[in-house]
Amino acid sequence: MAKHEIMLESFQGSVERHYFSVLELLRSFGFKVLKTRDTFDSSVTSAYWGSIEQRRTMQQEKASQFLAGTSNMIKQMFQIVRTLRIMDERYAYYKDAKAGDKSAEIALKGLWIDMVEGAGKNPSSVYGLAATVGFATLPDLFFEVCPKDVKDLDKKMKELRKQGFNRKVIDDALRRKLYQYMQWRDKTAIEMVSSRKFHLAYLRQHFNTIRLYLNWIKPYLRNVNRLKQKSSRDADMLQMADTAVSDIELYAYKPGGKKYIPTITISFEFRTVPELAFRQEYQQGPLHIGRTTIKFESKEMLIEEIREKWRDEMLKDIEIVKSLDSAMAVMGEELVKYLDEAKEADPAGKLGIKLEKGEEKPPKQEFNVLGPFKDVGKGFKEIFGAFIPKKKEDAKKEIKSLITYDLPPEIKELWEGREKLVKGLRPKEKKGYKFREECEDDKEYKEFLSKLKKLNTFEEGKEKKAALETAEGKSWKIYDTFKKGVGAVRW
Repeated sequence: MAKHEIMLESFQGSVERHYFSVLELLRSFGFKVLKTRDTFDSSVTSAYWGSIEQRRTMQQEKASQFLAGTSNMIKQMFQIVRTLRIMDERYAYYKDAKAGDKSAEIALKGLWIDMVEGAGKNPSSVYGLAATVGFATLPDLFFEVCPKDVKDLDKKMKELRKQGFNRKVIDDALRRKLYQYMQWRDKTAIEMVSSRKFHLAYLRQHFNTIRLYLNWIKPYLRNVNRLKQKSSRDADMLQMADTAVSDIELYAYKPGGKKYIPTITISFEFRTVPELAFRQEYQQGPLHIGRTTIKFESKEMLIEEIREKWRDEMLKDIEIVKSLDSAMAVMGEELVKYLDEAKEADPAGKLGIKLEKGEEKPPKQEFNVLGPFKDVGKGFKEIFGAFIPKKKEDAKKEIKSLITYDLPPEIKELWEGREKLVKGLRPKEKKGYKFREECEDDKEYKEFLSKLKKLNTFEEGKEKKAALETAEGKSWKIYDTFKKGVGAVRW
């Protein structure tokens, strides 16, 4: 690794010219250049500070509006997922009862008595009639007899009469109650299937809308971060006067290597006096004059390291949105399952489009067949607890992430070439290699990269050495050429 530094001070021209001179030199020497850092700070009494804060406030207001809307939609999605889970649990009773499972039939009968009849509070319910003289056996008979249809009901009633049971209990109460229960069971089963279909489409629509909102939010968050001033305690910053400090970093690399790439990092530190120059055709714009410090640092890097560097930079821009993604992850694999099911049931998303246009009505959150579970939207503690995976291995399963980050096209192209090369290696050659997706967390992947730098074949060792020599040689030439251009003393 080689380092060079130069300091320039001039109060006769803007400092931006030094930045663009170095940028053009990097490109002329065959390097691709990207900017990794661009921060600034200014004294609070300056007009420049007031102009920047005004722009930042406008971006914050827009971002907060989208974040509020997204948070509400995520809250609603928790309710939809919980409703679907309860419906699946309830529908299992119907399927098992239809298959002849007596336990499931008894469970459904219990729900019918509690939800439809009002249990013991209603004198005409199964439990209420049991308190009447002559009907004490009604609950036992109601739960014991499980007819599949009306014909089966008639058949079982005849059998009970032959066994000597009270005809009044059988004909006046038991037959009536069982018939009412069977109608409720069959109708609600059909209704639940239809409602579940709408809930799945509604969930898919919610999820896609949230992803869209988050894509809209990200530019505002980036702008807020870029307009955020450092509030530094730098001795060069004088709050009573018009002063500004800026820190810019350029990252340059020369593609061509299979594993190692020559890179140069150039950092600019500006200490300036911003002067607002009025332009009649446009608006006020600051002219920065003062001191410039430029530092050159050259080294060789793994292509994987370059990708990680930019991945971290991209995720910094959406730090606030990551908290929303964490909230979604609480729902675990159930969210993934329902989203996949919604896609299979309605590949074109036609039902979701109808919901959006108002041609179909969205399902009510308080679906009547849910009975005592209808208040599913109340209590975040209850909602969050219901979706925490019970097993450690469940937590490791893939969750569809709301967070997407786009690598710069140049870095993406560089990484795709490396990825293709690794995947094309023979199993013996790539033994021990790990892609980021195969690691549990960032720490594990960074440890792997540290080991990868030390494990080099003979050809990779030569490439590493050549990349370092190229980086150091080109860095010196760019540094030396720039000094000539500005007329600085050379040594």
